[in-house]
Amino acid sequence: MGVFEDGSGGGVRLARLDEVDRLTRVLTGAFEDDPMLRWFIPSEARWGRHASQLFAWYVRRRIGHGTAFSTEDQQAVALWDDPDHVHMTVSERVREALMVIRVFGGTAGRASRGGAIMGAHHPQFPHWYLHIIGVAPKLQGRGVGSLLLQPVLTRCDQEGMRAYLEASSPRNVPLYERHGFEVVEEVRFPKGPPYFAMVRRPRI
Repeated sequence: MGVFEDGSGGGVRLARLDEVDRLTRVLTGAFEDDPMLRWFIPSEARWGRHASQLFAWYVRRRIGHGTAFSTEDQQAVALWDDPDHVHMTVSERVREALMVIRVFGGTAGRASRGGAIMGAHHPQFPHWYLHIIGVAPKLQGRGVGSLLLQPVLTRCDQEGMRAYLEASSPRNVPLYERHGFEVVEEVRFPKGPPYFAMVRRPRI
């Protein structure tokens, strides 16, 4: 059963397993110049294949939990963790560790350190976590990202639940602020870029 069945968000719906490849391509294109993802995967030669493996794993996990949303044309995707799945199970952690070794290879240590930093700054209160949101480059700046946010933010308001995300680029902060998120901390990776931890309180 999906998280939403009432059509909240207009053209936004739950993603399906048969869309993993297409949604993975969207994320790979959307994050090609993202400073945080590029810190995790610094090699240009490794970016396409390894980023695709990473995003495919992210997409499949959230589809399995019913928290992956896409537009009808599959040109944008938002991957959330609900309050019950913010923290991974032991088996999921094992699969993630194996995936990190396979994807990052020689930079797996950097990826592990980066993940540990993000985990240490992740809030402990119940919340919805926007893990990643991406829009195909040709549609960026047209309000598609805002549309994708609405179903879960509406649910947060209805249930009195907070939401959390990490803005990986300063240029993305104003978008999230327009939807009620506030920067609570700026975190910097060792010899790397900052990200902005943002929390949204429910609008009741």
